[in-house]
Amino acid sequence: MKRLTLALMFVASIASANEVAIYGGPSIVSLNHETDGTVTNQQGHRASVGGQLLFDVVPGFMLGLDVMHNGLTSLDGDGSVIETLNGVEFNRIPTHSHQDYDTNILLLTAKILPDETEWYHPYLSINAGVHRTHLKESQTITGLDTYGNTRTWDGVNNNLTIVDQTKTGVAMGFSTGVDIPTSKTTFVGAEFRYLYLGRAQYDVTPQARATGLAPSEEALSGMSIVNVLLKAGVKF
Repeated sequence: MKRLTLALMFVASIASANEVAIYGGPSIVSLNHETDGTVTNQQGHRASVGGQLLFDVVPGFMLGLDVMHNGLTSLDGDGSVIETLNGVEFNRIPTHSHQDYDTNILLLTAKILPDETEWYHPYLSINAGVHRTHLKESQTITGLDTYGNTRTWDGVNNNLTIVDQTKTGVAMGFSTGVDIPTSKTTFVGAEFRYLYLGRAQYDVTPQARATGLAPSEEALSGMSIVNVLLKAGVKF
């Protein structure tokens, strides 16, 4: 019964909306990855898809919801595990990290249409909402340590899952684009979008913590998504 009610509410929302659109296009994910105080910047490329429901508030101003999924983004990098004694480095173990990010975003969108013409409708949107991002990171020991010794994480395996967790955080940003009418009720368009997803703290897995070699914490700061989107929609 609850699912039926939600489904009917969703259909009613679409039926009462003044504008419905779907979109998709490439994305660039940029983030600062923090491990035990060391910050590295990484970028990955993927694609985003989503949709919008917008309602007229006053002429030239619309308000509504935007749901976006940013496809699985994989980032790879080489680094090292540093062993210390009394705070002084005495050994390094070379590693390769692989990180998968999967992000869903729900936004409240305010769309401003400053000057509509018969042929095109430019606009600016302000977006704010929440995101839910799953991070899975593994690290593989790739070579000998400083002293020429073969190392493993636990005496057997040279591959270890460091993080496998989902976190929720704030999303905010802006977009600008143009809608081009194809009839009195339909349109296509293009949009540039920037979203900042803030900072999230991820817990290291118990297996990784037990090795004594894995980082004590993982954090993402300054995570952002840049999109170039193509749109198609209907106006009511």
